[in-house]
Amino acid sequence: MNKNVKNHKLVMAAATATAALATTGVVTTTAHADTATATTDTSVTATAKTTTKSQTPVESAQSNVNDAQSNVDSAKQDQSAAQGNYDTAAGKTAAAQKAVDQATKSVSDAKTDVDNSQKTVDQNQAATDQAQKDADAATPEAKADAQSTIDSAKQTQTDAQAAQDSAQKTVDTDTQTVADNQKTVDTATDAQKTATTDKASADQAVTDAETAMDTAAAQANVDKAQNNVDTATQNQTDAQQKVDTATADKTAADQNVTDTANDLATKTDAQNAANTTLNNATSDEAAKGTAASDAHAAVVAAQNALNAAQTSVSTPTNASVSVSQAFRGAVQNYIKDSKAGAATGTLTNDMTAIGNALGNQIDNGAIKISYTGNTANDSKSFSTQNDSDGYNHALEALNNDEIAELQQALAGAINELRVQLGIIPDVGYVEVNQQAKDIAKTLTGMSGNITTALNNLANSTGVSKGMLSKIVNSDNQDFGIIDSGGIIKKSLTLKDVKQFMIDYYITQPVEILGTSMYSNPSVAVTSDANELLGKQVLGITKAQLNNNPNGANSFFGMWESKLGNTGNTPLVFRMAIIPDTEDAIITPGSYNKAVLPTPGLKVASTADTTALKAAVQAASDKETAANAAHADAQTALQTAQTAYNNAKDAVNTATTAHNDAVAKQTAAATALKTANDNLAGANLDLTAAQSSLKNAQAVYQESLKDPEVKQAALDAAKATAATAADNLTKAQAALDTANADLTTSKDTLTRDETTLTTAKAALVKANQDVTDAEAALAKLENAPQVLADANASLAKAQADLTAAQDKYADAQTTLKAAQSALEATQPATAQAKATLDQANANLKTAEAELATAKANLKSAQDAETLAENVAREQHRLASEKAAQANGYHIAGDQVLDSHNQVVNGWKVVNGQMVDAYGNIIKVATDNTGLKQTANTATVTPAATTMSRVARKAAEGQQLPQTGDATDQSRGMFLLGLTAVISLFGFAGYRRGKHAQD
Repeated sequence: MNKNVKNHKLVMAAATATAALATTGVVTTTAHADTATATTDTSVTATAKTTTKSQTPVESAQSNVNDAQSNVDSAKQDQSAAQGNYDTAAGKTAAAQKAVDQATKSVSDAKTDVDNSQKTVDQNQAATDQAQKDADAATPEAKADAQSTIDSAKQTQTDAQAAQDSAQKTVDTDTQTVADNQKTVDTATDAQKTATTDKASADQAVTDAETAMDTAAAQANVDKAQNNVDTATQNQTDAQQKVDTATADKTAADQNVTDTANDLATKTDAQNAANTTLNNATSDEAAKGTAASDAHAAVVAAQNALNAAQTSVSTPTNASVSVSQAFRGAVQNYIKDSKAGAATGTLTNDMTAIGNALGNQIDNGAIKISYTGNTANDSKSFSTQNDSDGYNHALEALNNDEIAELQQALAGAINELRVQLGIIPDVGYVEVNQQAKDIAKTLTGMSGNITTALNNLANSTGVSKGMLSKIVNSDNQDFGIIDSGGIIKKSLTLKDVKQFMIDYYITQPVEILGTSMYSNPSVAVTSDANELLGKQVLGITKAQLNNNPNGANSFFGMWESKLGNTGNTPLVFRMAIIPDTEDAIITPGSYNKAVLPTPGLKVASTADTTALKAAVQAASDKETAANAAHADAQTALQTAQTAYNNAKDAVNTATTAHNDAVAKQTAAATALKTANDNLAGANLDLTAAQSSLKNAQAVYQESLKDPEVKQAALDAAKATAATAADNLTKAQAALDTANADLTTSKDTLTRDETTLTTAKAALVKANQDVTDAEAALAKLENAPQVLADANASLAKAQADLTAAQDKYADAQTTLKAAQSALEATQPATAQAKATLDQANANLKTAEAELATAKANLKSAQDAETLAENVAREQHRLASEKAAQANGYHIAGDQVLDSHNQVVNGWKVVNGQMVDAYGNIIKVATDNTGLKQTANTATVTPAATTMSRVARKAAEGQQLPQTGDATDQSRGMFLLGLTAVISLFGFAGYRRGKHAQD
């Protein structure tokens, strides 16, 4: 259905119904096609009365919006306050941390100054000690001896100088002789070379002249020389071809080197880029890793803060205990070896060590236990009769409350002893328990054949019969609290009784532990009956250790037969220490495990840890995010590493290729050089062959001459050769003589240079001896001043050390104070951070709830029926009237009436009055008092059907609101709307609206 058509029909229906009411004189209406304007008779007043106290859906939704808005505003205030508190606390922590950092640096610097000052003192002390020795040695006799030494050293110095001068002159003469002889050798060498050349030429001339004597032979030499020229020519051609090939190979190798170098450069650039990416990824991974570590540290810190808040606290044990380190270590070793299943021999050795630590029945101070409690009953006095029972009469006089305190005193002493021995994790605490006390009391009365009694006790309590039998089978001989020194006191206080009980049933049984009383030491560990009480106190009987492998607490009860008993009952003492384990208590349902007040037990903390838990969760969330970011960074690092590895492999491949190319280039260059060398050799060979050919041809021409001419030439050549040979012999002899003279002169020079070196060394030593002697004398003469200077330096160094030590101590004190200050700020900062995180979470939740409330309001407005709209407007008008009539006004965060009484159901939201239906009600005051200030306006029936338009305007207000502008005239219109409802009915309007939608 068209929306405009529906609105038109509703308007017309409302107009018709209103016209029918006009006959009553209440309202007159003029209807038009699309609008109808209602005017009120000024002589008539209409009041809309509230007919129901329930909210319409829109009002309910509006109230939810108001509440949600209030929650958001409150949450914002809380968040702002929490942020301020956290900023302040964090600022204090940061300042404290900075102070700690500065103090730490100051301590480090001061420690360095102390170390350096100590080194300076040590050095100055050594110098002073030496100066003192030197001063003591500076006697007149020593000074005279020193002067004599100087005089002797100077004479030696003069003699050494003369010896060096003489040796130097000799070396100079020898050097000149060697130079002259070298010149002679050089001249003789040149002459010998010339004679050798001349002889070779003369010999060749003889050979040529002899060859020329035979024309056929000369012709044969020409032919041979020609063949040599032909061969050399071919060799030159081949060598040239090899040079050309080698040149081409070298050019190709050069190009390959260039190509591989370019490829290597490209791949190196890629590797560098990959390396940069890898470095960045590495840095990012390290940063993310640090962030993850920091986040984890934050979780640990938050968890530690939570743990600290949740940590159980120990109640006072009311006992002071001291134990020796040897005793402590021996007991711990015994427990460790027992739980490890060690052999009897090992355990016997451990028990022997316990006895040795305790002095083997001789008090050595290894264990001291004192009662330190202070109860109201501790001062109560008990008479001790002068008979053999003595102090035990005090036990007989105790009432139940005092016996309970006695139980607690012994339990507290046992717990403190176990704490000091460091064995709580292994044997646990003892807990005072009524059932255990009853068991101990029952066991004191057992005698004879107790099998049936033990069976019955085991069945009734659920405790293992083996556990019970170990308690009753004891070597303990009970004397109560009778003092070995006799009955000295005529009365005992309850505090005295507690101390006696601790002495005789805790301290002494432990003191006698060991093996020295037994001929077979192993029985001290194989039988629980031996030394039972002492073992029970420490929790180290076989039954206790076997039935308590994980260090659970044990139920505790004790009984002495004299307690509360004035008869002649035999003295018997039993302690029931029963581990709270399934091995010891095999039927848990039969055992009453209620724990009575016990000194030394831990009690749970009652601190509110909500904010700290939220902080742990927030820190955990941040850690999760940091770990995820770290994981991503690690993946990126792996990717970058792979890329870098690939780039590096490519560079390695390119490097190998380039190195191969360079090697081939080198080989090609070598080959080219070889080819060029061979070509040069071929050229020389060709030139020599050509020269030989030319000479052979010349000889051949000579062979064609007359024999007489050829003979004359031969004879002349031989004569020349003979002369050349004689000249060579003379030249060689002259050279040999010159070389011999040169060798002799060099040997002489070497020998004289050695003499000079020795003389120089002697002079250096003589000079040093003079210097040392003079320094020795100066040292003796200056010794008093040196000692005075050393003493002054030492004093200053010691003063500097003292100042440095004082500064170091001050720095340590400052650091300790700074650390304490930092530690003092951290819990507040952690708490403030937790509160801020919770405030942020609360604000986020409040804003989400506000958004949901607004969405629900929008849905309620869209689904609102005409009747609900009418009821809502009636509620608003009724509230406005009530506010005006009763003087409602705002006082702080409350709405009060004219009598300053709180208006039920009304509240203040954003400084505005809001009625019980969620409507903003505005009432202002003037100079005459309270008065209604609702806006007046002309209202049309169409205003109701178009209320969504009014809602749009209302959405711009500070507080989300529903409905349109209100005034008293709307009451008249509501009468018309009532008529519309009566004509069409609620259901018809609802169905029509949904059909439209």
